[in-house]
Amino acid sequence: MSERAATLLAEALSLSDDLETRFVDALRAAVIRIETAPHLGSSIRGSYRWVRTRRFPYVLDDRILSPGVEMVYSVAHKRRRPSYWMRRVRRS
Repeated sequence: MSERAATLLAEALSLSDDLETRFVDALRAAVIRIETAPHLGSSIRGSYRWVRTRRFPYVLDDRILSPGVEMVYSVAHKRRRPSYWMRRVRRS
Protein backbone atom coordinates (compact mmCIF):
# COMPACT_ATOMS: atom_id res chain seq x y z
CA MET A 1 0.00 0.00 0.00
CA SER A 2 1.33 3.40 -0.89
CA GLU A 3 1.96 5.97 1.81
CA ARG A 4 -0.82 8.17 0.41
CA ALA A 5 -3.29 5.27 0.40
CA ALA A 6 -2.34 4.40 3.98
CA THR A 7 -2.87 8.03 5.01
CA LEU A 8 -6.28 8.16 3.30
CA LEU A 9 -7.29 4.87 4.92
CA ALA A 10 -6.23 6.14 8.36
CA GLU A 11 -8.24 9.34 7.82
CA ALA A 12 -11.30 7.34 6.72
CA LEU A 13 -11.06 5.09 9.77
CA SER A 14 -10.70 8.14 12.00
CA LEU A 15 -13.85 9.67 10.49
CA SER A 16 -15.63 6.36 10.94
CA ASP A 17 -14.67 6.25 14.62
CA ASP A 18 -15.85 9.84 15.05
CA LEU A 19 -19.17 9.04 13.35
CA GLU A 20 -19.62 5.97 15.53
CA THR A 21 -18.96 8.03 18.65
CA ARG A 22 -21.47 10.68 17.58
CA PHE A 23 -24.08 7.99 16.81
CA VAL A 24 -23.64 6.34 20.22
CA ASP A 25 -23.83 9.77 21.88
CA ALA A 26 -27.08 10.48 19.99
CA LEU A 27 -28.51 7.15 21.18
CA ARG A 28 -27.53 7.90 24.78
CA ALA A 29 -29.12 11.34 24.56
CA ALA A 30 -32.36 9.80 23.26
CA VAL A 31 -32.39 7.29 26.12
CA ILE A 32 -31.86 10.12 28.61
CA ARG A 33 -34.78 12.01 27.06
CA ILE A 34 -36.96 8.89 27.45
CA GLU A 35 -35.87 8.50 31.08
CA THR A 36 -36.45 12.13 32.02
CA ALA A 37 -39.68 12.61 30.07
CA PRO A 38 -41.28 9.19 29.48
CA HIS A 39 -44.35 10.62 27.74
CA LEU A 40 -42.17 12.44 25.22
CA GLY A 41 -42.32 11.25 21.65
CA SER A 42 -45.05 10.19 19.27
CA SER A 43 -47.50 7.41 19.90
CA ILE A 44 -47.28 4.38 17.61
CA ARG A 45 -49.97 2.09 18.93
CA GLY A 46 -51.42 1.93 22.41
CA SER A 47 -48.68 2.64 24.90
CA TYR A 48 -45.82 2.28 22.41
CA ARG A 49 -43.99 5.48 21.49
CA TRP A 50 -40.98 6.53 19.45
CA VAL A 51 -38.30 9.16 20.01
CA ARG A 52 -35.93 10.40 17.32
CA THR A 53 -32.21 10.61 17.64
CA ARG A 54 -30.72 13.97 16.87
CA ARG A 55 -28.61 14.26 13.69
CA PHE A 56 -29.25 10.64 12.64
CA PRO A 57 -32.30 9.15 10.88
CA TYR A 58 -32.98 6.63 13.67
CA VAL A 59 -35.76 6.25 16.22
CA LEU A 60 -35.96 4.46 19.54
CA ASP A 61 -39.25 2.64 20.05
CA ASP A 62 -40.24 2.38 23.68
CA ARG A 63 -43.05 1.66 26.09
CA ILE A 64 -43.71 2.61 29.69
CA LEU A 65 -44.07 -0.65 31.61
CA SER A 66 -44.78 0.95 34.99
CA PRO A 67 -43.99 4.30 36.63
CA GLY A 68 -40.24 4.78 36.36
CA VAL A 69 -39.73 1.71 34.15
CA GLU A 70 -39.41 2.19 30.38
CA MET A 71 -38.40 -0.48 27.86
CA VAL A 72 -36.67 0.38 24.60
CA TYR A 73 -37.75 -2.26 22.08
CA SER A 74 -35.77 -1.19 19.06
CA VAL A 75 -33.37 1.22 17.48
CA ALA A 76 -34.53 1.45 13.88
CA HIS A 77 -33.80 3.47 10.78
CA LYS A 78 -36.88 5.60 10.32
CA ARG A 79 -37.07 5.01 6.56
CA ARG A 80 -36.51 1.23 6.54
CA ARG A 81 -39.44 -0.75 7.91
CA PRO A 82 -39.60 1.36 11.07
CA SER A 83 -42.20 -0.84 12.82
CA TYR A 84 -40.72 -4.25 11.96
CA TRP A 85 -40.17 -5.06 15.63
CA MET A 86 -43.84 -4.80 16.62
CA ARG A 87 -44.59 -8.35 15.50
CA ARG A 88 -42.04 -9.52 18.08
CA VAL A 89 -43.88 -8.10 21.09
CA ARG A 90 -47.26 -8.97 22.45
CA ARG A 91 -50.08 -6.78 21.25
CA SER A 92 -51.33 -4.40 23.89
